[in-house]
Amino acid sequence: MTTRKIISFFELMMTVPIIKMLVRALANILSLPLILLLLIFLPIKHIKLFTILCEGRIGEFGLSTDILIRKMKSSKKRSKFKYIGFSNRRPANRQLFNMFKREITIIELPVPILFILKQIINKDSLLGKTNFFISTEVNKDSHYDSDYEKKVINFSASERRKGINLLNTMSITSKDWFVCLHARDPAYLSSLSNKGDQLHGYRNWDINNAIMASEFITSKGGYVLRLGAKVEKKLISKNKKIIDYATRYRTDFGDIYLCGNCRFYIGTTAGLLVVPTILNVPVIGINYIPLELTPFRKGDLFIPKKIWSNKLRRFLTFREILDRGMGWWDSTEQYDNAGLTLIENTPSEILDVVKEMFERVSGSWKATALDEQLQKEFKRLFMHTTCAKSPARIGAKFLRENRNLLK
Repeated sequence: MTTRKIISFFELMMTVPIIKMLVRALANILSLPLILLLLIFLPIKHIKLFTILCEGRIGEFGLSTDILIRKMKSSKKRSKFKYIGFSNRRPANRQLFNMFKREITIIELPVPILFILKQIINKDSLLGKTNFFISTEVNKDSHYDSDYEKKVINFSASERRKGINLLNTMSITSKDWFVCLHARDPAYLSSLSNKGDQLHGYRNWDINNAIMASEFITSKGGYVLRLGAKVEKKLISKNKKIIDYATRYRTDFGDIYLCGNCRFYIGTTAGLLVVPTILNVPVIGINYIPLELTPFRKGDLFIPKKIWSNKLRRFLTFREILDRGMGWWDSTEQYDNAGLTLIENTPSEILDVVKEMFERVSGSWKATALDEQLQKEFKRLFMHTTCAKSPARIGAKFLRENRNLLK
């Protein structure tokens, strides 16, 4: 039985009320000697226990662990605490996991043992009510509080050498620059579940709509590397500087190294976008949805999918989306049931925001007075939403050409 099937079996068992009640009761009994042991050690070191969140999904795992390490390092009483976490032996990305383990203690356990431990170490358990527990759960707006210019994980010297060798394998030298490109499609989740990507398919988009933008990047001397652990279709291009890394060179190490060393990253609302973020690389969010989820860093850009109302025969404005509570809709079914069609960004729209980012990182971008006014109008709409603290900007030309969405 695979790890995924074992986890699914345990999750299914916990949906049975009587089993859930018995497991929690047993967990609380088992937690008593653990709490006693932690109390004995308290004069020497205050131990805080946690479990890694969603270690099988790189986005939630990466973001929650990064935020926890930031909290740990920023604590004025850091020397008094010892943080110990627990995870299964098959993280979503081994390289990222190992980089976290250099900063915080994480013990890897077999799935059955970890399942039992998670019943003891969680916010609803007896131990979870004590100050020996720290939660790794992330609120919808907590990622906007981090200063991503200060990285908490870094590549070792040997990893940097390994990364240069990887680039050389793709005929890229250490003096060349490159951009990472990732489009979410059904392939990854379909490989994990029989249900496929039915729930989150609304976030997908066609990778080949980014060819025009990729050609622009290569015209400026850069390379474009297409990323993805599992991909549905190949990137169609005869340009030798546009490389389908996902289908030819992909490794766990490569995913993290490339995301952390590219000039900027082009992606969407998918877990991999967390990696360049926590490694302080500028991000462009393409086809971003839901609307209240924006990139996290200062200097990031995004352009959202537009939402077409089949009933009204027009696009919904940003205010309509927010007023109708659609800013956090997170399933394809919600949009389908409401008679809404999600419209992907066009190749021209993607090109425009890529040009803006290129000019920004090159230091040649000049915003107009109109651009700044439109940005303020857009931000004003989100003053009372979960992304009110977001420092990211919506693409300037996209906003100019869609001013009607600000009404």
